Amino acid sequence: MSEGQYWFLLTASTLLALIGFYFGQRNWRRLRLIEDTATARVRSAHQGYLELEGIGRLMSGVPIVAPLSFTHCLWWRFSVAEKQTTGENDTWRTIRKGVSDNLFHLEDETGQCIIDPDGAEIIGETTRVWLDDSGEYRYTESLILIGQPLYAIGEFRSISPAEQYNVADITRDLIRSWKQDQVTLLKRFDGNRDGQIDEKEWQLVRKVAEVQAQKEFEKRAQQPQIHTLFKPANSERPFILSTHPQQGLRHRYRLWAMGALAGFFLFGSVAVWLWMS
Repeated sequence: MSEGQYWFLLTASTLLALIGFYFGQRNWRRLRLIEDTATARVRSAHQGYLELEGIGRLMSGVPIVAPLSFTHCLWWRFSVAEKQTTGENDTWRTIRKGVSDNLFHLEDETGQCIIDPDGAEIIGETTRVWLDDSGEYRYTESLILIGQPLYAIGEFRSISPAEQYNVADITRDLIRSWKQDQVTLLKRFDGNRDGQIDEKEWQLVRKVAEVQAQKEFEKRAQQPQIHTLFKPANSERPFILSTHPQQGLRHRYRLWAMGALAGFFLFGSVAVWLWMS
């Protein structure tokens, strides 16, 4: 072979070997992490990095609708590509794309956890590809559907509604809302009917607000905790959402790791042979 061909093959095989090594190690680490992390239950889960299994459910409020097919779902990702013809070759250029960041629930037999999919590695989504009538545009849409089994591993946090505000915060918000309705405020607290709230009357406003705020705080303290799962700050810990059960997910990562490492040894051997020849 020519010198140019030799250096091209050596560079290509070395690069492919390095890529195989990277993805082999990456998938193997994910496999070991999933195997070593115990599956928690929402109600009794500890705070921190953990895995959950359950069913994907919508939260109350505005539904999540995929932008291309208008399918009601939990999560979506889409792209629109336009055909580009150069000579006899056709290529596709992406002209629009997007991904959902809407929150949804993972539900198990003990409770519900809010899933924030931002930054998640999504595996097992339902994907559909189609062309328009002219064949000039290609549409790709991936979905996690309502009611699908869901596996998730990420950072878990539980928040009590009472922890979000203290009595002073609630008191301040109450007084602010009362000030916006001056007619009602004067009717309730203008004892001398002079059309304004004097210092003594403001003391009464604050006292009433504090009593009401304390009752509201105690009411919130009785409400169940809000559980959330999201992307960890530590980049070494992956955030994975999958519609495959844990066993199937482990099998996939094992195959991906073995395939990538096989590529590493194959192309690495070629690179060594070329270098030594």
